[in-house]
Amino acid sequence: MSNNDLTGRLILVVEESPNIRRVLERILTEFGAKEVVMADDGLEAITEVEKYGNRINVIVCDLDLPRMDGTEFIRWLRASRHPQIPVLAFTGRADREQMHGAVTAGIEGMLVIPVKPAILVQHVQSAMRGRRIEPDRLKSA
Repeated sequence: MSNNDLTGRLILVVEESPNIRRVLERILTEFGAKEVVMADDGLEAITEVEKYGNRINVIVCDLDLPRMDGTEFIRWLRASRHPQIPVLAFTGRADREQMHGAVTAGIEGMLVIPVKPAILVQHVQSAMRGRRIEPDRLKSA
């Protein structure tokens, strides 16, 4: 896989805004993603995880969602039959408490948007490498 290549990857995007979903889908497919599956919130994301299971290479998940927020969804995922699916969480606000909640739930990456497409893809690739962020790392940040 080259530096910014997502060739053949199945990516689940969890985001309530149709406009942001379209932008993320375009970026991810332009960088080679085979399929980008969309969910409006954590409850829809559960349905997609149950449908696609371990075929999902990475989940790109907003933390600010209706009905079931991103952190609740991540907690569900880590307790599910698919806890190994990596998660790149993102938010439009740099809220330390929200970020800490996501890290504690178990994520492989965190991003405050907006960012350039290549930066997004680099973070997606990093999340797919599968190293969870340790909550202790936030204390020094």
